[in-house]
Amino acid sequence: MDRTRRELSFHYCPQGQQPILADSVTVNAMKTILTGLALASLCPLALATSMDASHELPVEVYNYSMELDIAKVIAIDTPPYVCEVVPTRMTYEDSKGQRHILEYLVWGGGCSGD
Repeated sequence: MDRTRRELSFHYCPQGQQPILADSVTVNAMKTILTGLALASLCPLALATSMDASHELPVEVYNYSMELDIAKVIAIDTPPYVCEVVPTRMTYEDSKGQRHILEYLVWGGGCSGD
């Protein structure tokens, strides 16, 4: 004898079709899957929106005479695994809340002894 108790319910179809008999576990599982799929479909849209905003910003190339106003660092690109000086970028907000992208030079991450 099955020790788990499942509640069965009828789900009626329109226009006089035969009703579908499904247990509450199956119905809840389907609701969870559909909710997950709906939320997952929104992720690429959010990612595309955030990527478009960063591509519209002009890239400022750093030099030592610049006076920087960095209130909050948003992201720093990881330099490639090479042993040489390479450009990398930092996205930040200034004290007025405006976003900037700054390109500057760093040693790559592939030098021995790191």
